[in-house]
Amino acid sequence: VTTLKNAAREPEIVALQQMINSMGGNVSGAGTPIIRIEGIEKFNGAETTVDFDRIVAGTYMTAVALCGGDVVFKGADGNQLTALISKLKASGAEIKCTDNTIEISADGNPIAVGSVETGAYPGFPTDLQAPFGALAAGSVGSTVIIENIFETRFKYLAELTKMGASVKVKDRVAVLNGKRLSGAEVKAMDLRGGAALMVAGLKASGVTVIENARHIQRGYEAPEEVFSALGANIVKV
Repeated sequence: VTTLKNAAREPEIVALQQMINSMGGNVSGAGTPIIRIEGIEKFNGAETTVDFDRIVAGTYMTAVALCGGDVVFKGADGNQLTALISKLKASGAEIKCTDNTIEISADGNPIAVGSVETGAYPGFPTDLQAPFGALAAGSVGSTVIIENIFETRFKYLAELTKMGASVKVKDRVAVLNGKRLSGAEVKAMDLRGGAALMVAGLKASGVTVIENARHIQRGYEAPEEVFSALGANIVKV
């Protein structure tokens, strides 16, 4: 028997346990800090359904909160995004959840939410900190972002300043004062930071060109097609 302490509690861990057990495994505790794994001789075949990507959905929801619109996310579970939904509502968005849909409506004039602090699930996801930073940069008022998980998650902020964002960073704390954003040539330093620049570019006046867009494509399937379908003027070159 193997016991994992201080284990991640994300929904993906729960789904992995369910799949392993459906193949004949003996794993328990997923969704809690302690997971117990009992070794077996052989796995059986099984079928499983991959759940929705909550980080991708959260990124698109943040874009709607910043730019405005009314979008329904099918196959999405709001219970997996409670921390984000709380902050998006505070920014002025209206959000309704059913068992398998999330509907978000916003007027495109978000207000600052005061503070956002990342944490282990079910806290605010560190992978949504950068996209939310784009929302903060275009909101009315000041937002404090505290990054508790990764040390290098603020690289995108230097690129946001090229678009007119007002940003101050000290260690793991960033303060963003919302301003009107303008298009600029920027560079994606990583996956989520690139997504933040894409979201900001949707709101900015003028044209935004994102270099190193390959980082974005690692985690988002054809985002230009998704946003184009929602009415954005975005192309991959």
